[in-house]
Amino acid sequence: MTFPRIKNWGRRAAEASGVIRALQTIGRGGDNPLYVLVYHRVDDPNRKPPVGMNLVSATPAQFEAQMRLIARHYHPVTAEDVVNAIARPAPLPADAVLVTVDDGYRDFKDTIFPIAQRHGIRPVLFVPTAFVGEGRFWWDRLFLALEATAAPETESPVGRLPLHAPAERAAAFNVLADYVRRHPSFEQGRAEVEALCEDLAPGSGSGERATLDWDELRALARQGATIAAHSHTHPILAHIPLEQARREIRQSQSLIEREIGSALPILAYPDGRPNALNAELPLLLREEGFVAAFTMTNRCAYLKRDLSLQLPRVLVSRRYTLEQFHLFLTPIHQKWTQLKQ
Repeated sequence: MTFPRIKNWGRRAAEASGVIRALQTIGRGGDNPLYVLVYHRVDDPNRKPPVGMNLVSATPAQFEAQMRLIARHYHPVTAEDVVNAIARPAPLPADAVLVTVDDGYRDFKDTIFPIAQRHGIRPVLFVPTAFVGEGRFWWDRLFLALEATAAPETESPVGRLPLHAPAERAAAFNVLADYVRRHPSFEQGRAEVEALCEDLAPGSGSGERATLDWDELRALARQGATIAAHSHTHPILAHIPLEQARREIRQSQSLIEREIGSALPILAYPDGRPNALNAELPLLLREEGFVAAFTMTNRCAYLKRDLSLQLPRVLVSRRYTLEQFHLFLTPIHQKWTQLKQ
C-alpha cells in the first residue's frame, strides 16, 4: 500500500479528481469510527513575541481551510454527541469529526472559535484550570527565557547547559521540560525551572496575557464552545501519586462546574502519549464519573472497540498540506497508520 507516500503534486491531483473524497467511503467499518482532531495553537509561528515549541498546529489560513473541508465533506459532531454515543450506546453518523483544542490559549477566542463557528463546528477546549487567567504556562515561560537570555550557558538542575546556538537552546528546553515532567515532585521541579527562568531573563514571562480567563471562557461556553477538564496544573498524571492525580482531576472538573455552570464528564490527559498513561488512570476516571478521556495516540477512534477512557486523537501539524490533512481522515490511511504502530 503506497498511496500515503505519494508526492504532494500527486496528492493535489488526487484531490482535484475526487480520489481522496472517494477514499472516505472505502473501508468504512461498523466499529463507529470518530476522527478526533487535536490542536494546540492556531497562530503565526514567526510572530513576536515568539510562539515556539512546535505548539502551533496550524496557521489561521490553514485552519480556515481545514474547517471548511470538514464542514463540506465530513459530519462535525459535538462533545455531547460523543458522550451520548458512548453512554447509550448509539452510532455516530458516518465521517464523524470532533474538533478538540488543548490548553486554553487566547487564540482559541481570537481565531479558533470564530473560524469553527463560521463553519457550524462546535470545538472542545480542554483547559488546565490552574492557569486560567494567570498569564503564561510554565513551558512558555521557559521557552521565552531561553529565547531572551544573553547567557552563553547556564547551570541548571540537570547540569551545565550550553545556550550559544538556537539548536542548543532548543535542546536545553527539551531537557528542562522533561526534568519538570519527570520530577518525583512536579511542583518542586516546576519551581526550580521557573527560578532558573528568572535568573536567565528576569521578567521574560510578563507582558501580554497568553491564557484565557474565566469571563472569556464563560462567554465562549454561552456561544457554543465546550469547556472541559485537562487536569489542574497539567502534570503527567502517570508520573504523580494516584491520589494526587485524583485531586488534579477533581479540582479541574469542580472548577469548571463552578465557573461555567456545568462540565461534561470528559477529560484530555496532559501530554497524553503512551508513557504518560498507566492502567490505573482509566479506573480512577471511571470512579470519578467520567465517560470519555482522550489521549495523544495518533489515529482514528473506534467507539465500538476502543476503551472510552483512552480514546485516540488525530494530531494536526502545520506541516500538512490540505491534501495530506484530507488523506489522513480516510479509512485507508488509518489502516496504514495502525499497521505501522
